[in-house]
Amino acid sequence: MRTFCDSDRLREKQPYPGPLECFDEASGTAWVGRHTNGDPAPWDLYRANWGACGGVVTGDTASGKSHILEGLAYTASSAGQVSVWVGDPDGGISLPGAVAVTHWAATDTSEILQMLRAADTAVSTRFMTNALRHRRLHMITADEPMILLIIDECQRVFEPRSEATALATRIAAQGRKAGVAIIAASTSVALRSFGNEVALRSGLLAGNAAVLSTRDPIHRDLLADQNIIPADELLRLPGVGYLAGRPAPFRAWGLDNARPPVDTARDTPPEPAVANALGDAYAGRAHRRQDNLTTTRRQLAAFQGRT
Repeated sequence: MRTFCDSDRLREKQPYPGPLECFDEASGTAWVGRHTNGDPAPWDLYRANWGACGGVVTGDTASGKSHILEGLAYTASSAGQVSVWVGDPDGGISLPGAVAVTHWAATDTSEILQMLRAADTAVSTRFMTNALRHRRLHMITADEPMILLIIDECQRVFEPRSEATALATRIAAQGRKAGVAIIAASTSVALRSFGNEVALRSGLLAGNAAVLSTRDPIHRDLLADQNIIPADELLRLPGVGYLAGRPAPFRAWGLDNARPPVDTARDTPPEPAVANALGDAYAGRAHRRQDNLTTTRRQLAAFQGRT
């Protein structure tokens, strides 16, 4: 189904309204931009009778993927019932705003692996809790929050036959019932970006999908699966794309002048039972982050001293 629209409106930047204006607690919906008719563009963080929702954000370099990821991190971290964990294998420079407000910041692949191990343990622990409470789904609340992993450049994390890919595949399949989800971003939705695991890609796409400006034909196939025929000129505009299941294009929030919402962001930890089950890897996350920053400062100081 082709949707005709005013492409001039899509060329207009849409400033991020702020985290409190971009989330509906009752439905679990976050807004990631605006459609041409003025309606906000929805992204489900969680759904009733479904649980936590993951997703995929894809598009060419400079298409606006990081704006969607950071906007989601800003919104979710201020929601009060979401513990946001961010994985940025570029050392934190791709998602600097998200790193500033996240509960767990992993800025290299080894730390992201520890994060995935912890998330997998959280799923197992909450399954035990669900069994004791005779319920199918984890109930997401401020006391027992959703755990949301946002992983940029996922093709660098999900390598074929790796532990990280196996963990992510299991979380994508089982995490929704435990209130744990992964949002992954890459320049391509080809299987190689997901460690050649069909189950990982399909599990993430079952939650949400955003396709931004791209020239990759595989993205058109993804949209075709959603009965969407994109207009060629729209998929060349940075920040413009389509959401799975919604034929109308949208313009993602622009974060150029948006500061991390440090005033409203909440450092939301998982409940004590999960936090204790995660062990030293979780407990030591902030110390490792500070150690990395200290090492970087020393290296820069040494370089400056050589001039």
